[in-house]
Amino acid sequence: MECSICLLPMNQENKSLITLSCNHQLHYQCFMSYALKTQGHIFVKCPLCREMNLNAEYPTDDPELNIRLLFNHTKSKRCCHETKDGFKCKNKASLMNYGYCSVHHNELLPKDKYPAMCIYLYYIIQTPNSWYTKVFLIDIAKKLLIKYPKIETLEGIHHYMLRFKFHRFEDTDVISPPSAYQYYELNPAPEGWTNKCISDRTLI
Repeated sequence: MECSICLLPMNQENKSLITLSCNHQLHYQCFMSYALKTQGHIFVKCPLCREMNLNAEYPTDDPELNIRLLFNHTKSKRCCHETKDGFKCKNKASLMNYGYCSVHHNELLPKDKYPAMCIYLYYIIQTPNSWYTKVFLIDIAKKLLIKYPKIETLEGIHHYMLRFKFHRFEDTDVISPPSAYQYYELNPAPEGWTNKCISDRTLI
């Protein structure tokens, strides 16, 4: 049987599958790419029967693998850094590190925070927020998990997000997601990364 999105067989061992709520099966990464690029969330219509998908289950029991599958980040993905001479770095890109390895960008999400990040990611892709907002929320959540080690749950991330929101309401009625970087004294995401993620509706 073929995936109706990429038209390749679905019996490949290295391809995770998703069974939509209508019971049609697709490659997991094909479906997520289709869902995020068309609507920015998982509640999209099945490409076969047009019934809305309601399945939000994790593809595996491994939080790290779930994050990689969500944004098609393979363990062999190369670092995107290039030298002045145009040579590309030979190191592997670290997960959720703007496409860089740990040498060229060292603000890494600790592995013990993968479970909380995974839960937050799968929560975010179910929200009606614009993709612009989602990109910033995801990056801010990552940086909060790094800066505040005591955050270990989705509720903990929400606490810091809401705290920022209500403090900002005291000063202005307009709240911009990027202003959270300044509020929490976080390093902003690289501009090129932000623009690419928003235009391509993915994370790198």
